[in-house]
Amino acid sequence: MNITKESRLVADGAWGTELFKMGLDAGGCPEEWNLTHPDVIRKVANQYLNAGSDLIITNTFGANAAILERYGLLDDLARINRIGAEISCKAAAEAEGERTVFGSIGPFGRLISMGEVDEDEVEDSVKAQAEALLEGGVDGIVIETLTDLAELTCTVQAVKTLTDKPVVASMSFDSGPAKQCTMMGVTPAELVTEAEAAGADIIGTNCGLGVDNSIRICQALRSATDKPLWIKANAGFPELVGTKVVYSMAAEGYAEFVPELIRAGANIIGGCCGTHADHIKAIRAIVDR
Repeated sequence: MNITKESRLVADGAWGTELFKMGLDAGGCPEEWNLTHPDVIRKVANQYLNAGSDLIITNTFGANAAILERYGLLDDLARINRIGAEISCKAAAEAEGERTVFGSIGPFGRLISMGEVDEDEVEDSVKAQAEALLEGGVDGIVIETLTDLAELTCTVQAVKTLTDKPVVASMSFDSGPAKQCTMMGVTPAELVTEAEAAGADIIGTNCGLGVDNSIRICQALRSATDKPLWIKANAGFPELVGTKVVYSMAAEGYAEFVPELIRAGANIIGGCCGTHADHIKAIRAIVDR
């Protein structure tokens, strides 16, 4: 699938919040379910494909060395990533029409810019994760929910040494007076400058404060780049109800913002935390119109 500035593609929704709904314990390792509950992971992939996603990701967001070590799963890093890729790729191959799979790589868990980890350790982990995802058959890599430019640059460059397949550089913007900076103070323009220099093919934002704020981020990104834009927002702002985190924006409310996202320059539109198959169906209907 060739993704350009003229593309209008629908991505998938959240994986983590869906797995919690399907029985994953709070504090559990979602990526371990690639090994222990592959049928559930396939179910999530199928839900999004059936809802109309042109592009889905893999259940590998936290499958890096630092996070898997906390769960005693470091030795399974390659297997967790490869099988996660194989599950999504098989589901996409068996769906009707052309579907695409991007392997998900999330934050390392310790920040380079704060001196918590050095670049070599992050690079080694990223390469191990990306190699396994590529072996599993993914069509590209999405580096998502990052907040630190040093980590973003290191991660993009590490992946680009392994493949010519498209790489997405996506950060989460939820801080600053206008809520248009990452937690580490990165602006959309800075993301564009550093991501393009590192070799990213697609620029984006995910997670954050909700789809309305993502429109403003999308506008800022589009003013700074001609590369395709990837937008996956949360279903509103998370609220704690009892002991559960709840995202209150319904599918129809989320989809109402899709025309504005398209006008702002978005090329790939999906959802992040709290979004599910109904959100993707609603997005699909708007994009098709």
